[in-house]
Order: sequence, then structure tokens, then C-alpha cells
Amino acid sequence: MTGFDGDTFSQRHDGARLGTLLEQVKDLMADGEWRTLEEIRDTLGRGSEASISARLRDLRKPKFGAHETDRRRCGDPADGLWEYRVFINPNPPSADQLTTTTKTHWMKVAAEMADVIRKAEGEQSPEWRREAEGVLSRVEELRAVERAAEDADEDDLLAILDD
Repeated sequence: MTGFDGDTFSQRHDGARLGTLLEQVKDLMADGEWRTLEEIRDTLGRGSEASISARLRDLRKPKFGAHETDRRRCGDPADGLWEYRVFINPNPPSADQLTTTTKTHWMKVAAEMADVIRKAEGEQSPEWRREAEGVLSRVEELRAVERAAEDADEDDLLAILDD
């Protein structure tokens, strides 16, 4: 499975492991039942809670099917324990939709950047800096999506979306 990215990600070292864990988390959670990260780890018999949490976040991403992921506190709120459930998207986005979505996001980011620049002329307020940092963060997210798309051919993208 392809589609993973990030500064520390290596397809050779991490691709199969993360892809397998993603599929296992998806298959387990497809029943819509609430589970803690510990319960998911214990049921699967593998993966750290941090890695399982990351795979749950991956399931929300369009390139991994745009599945709905819910979370809620459980037990004593002071303990910070959460449980999760997943609703599988019956109509995940196609490779063409992903490309269109990326282009649409780039257009929105460009418009936001133009607004920030217009506001910023001569202004260096903390609010302006927060807005600019937010736009730059979105630019980095889109660059990561583009890098992942460049590394994958169309068959890889369709395979990800068909899962």
C-alpha cells in the first residue's frame, strides 16, 4: 500500500508494516463498535497505541477512503482516556476526485494567502502571524499530498481508494 508520507517515512522500511496495520485497523473497526486504543492493540496483537491512533487519523484522509471517525471520552475525564469508532465510507473518492480536490485546495490556499498579504501590508500583529502560519501549514499539507501522488501511479491510487 502506498500513500503514506512524512519526513521520517520510508516506503522500503515502513510501507508494508503501516499498510498492513491500516488494513487491520480498518477491518476491525468496520463494525462501528467503540474501542480504546488499548483494546484495538490487544485485539490486533500488534502496533503501538500511537501507531494505531495515526492509522485512525489516516482513515479520515481522502486518499485512504475518507471514512468517518468518531471519538469520545470514556471513564474518568481526568484520565484522558478516549474510545473510537469508524464508519466506512461506501463511496470513497476516486483518483480523479483526489486530483480535483487538491487543485481546489490549492486555489483556496492561494486566495487565503492573497487576503493575508493584503491585510499584512505594513502590519506585523500576532493575529497576522497566526493567519500566515495557518496558511503555510495548509501549503505544507498540500505539498505532502502532492509528493504522495507523485510517488504513486494511478493503479496504486485506485487500489488505495478501492480498499
